[in-house]
Amino acid sequence: MMMSSSFNVFRVWISFIMMGIFYKSTVASLPELSPQKYFNTLQPGKASLAYFCRADSPSTSMFLEELNEAVRPLQDYGISVAKVNCVKEDTSRYCGKEKDLMKAYLFRGNILLREFPTDALFDVNAIVAHVLLKLTSHAVFPMDT
Repeated sequence: MMMSSSFNVFRVWISFIMMGIFYKSTVASLPELSPQKYFNTLQPGKASLAYFCRADSPSTSMFLEELNEAVRPLQDYGISVAKVNCVKEDTSRYCGKEKDLMKAYLFRGNILLREFPTDALFDVNAIVAHVLLKLTSHAVFPMDT
């Protein structure tokens, strides 16, 4: 009797571990792309949020954690999210200056809709809210009565 209850506890413990492994494998993660690869993946009419950075620094690690957590909710709305790794030699608009690296950029296709300072995107809810607000403000047209 004691042996079978121990075995049942063990089976329940193993099933929880397996569920955790399955859950982790289904959670979307933040893709890391080069600037060229990122801009080649943009599709007309599809929204995308990109964070351009040179290297992981302690000041961006918290933001990147929150951005990683926002991948799944944004994907549920059809919005892709990417971390774009810039090389030092890159002097493009998004990789060139240090102040440009402290922003996340929202695109629809290859058209820039909005720049968000990373301090405004302080958690998952703020990231999702800012992105959805900007996208819906472009989709809803006010009517005069």
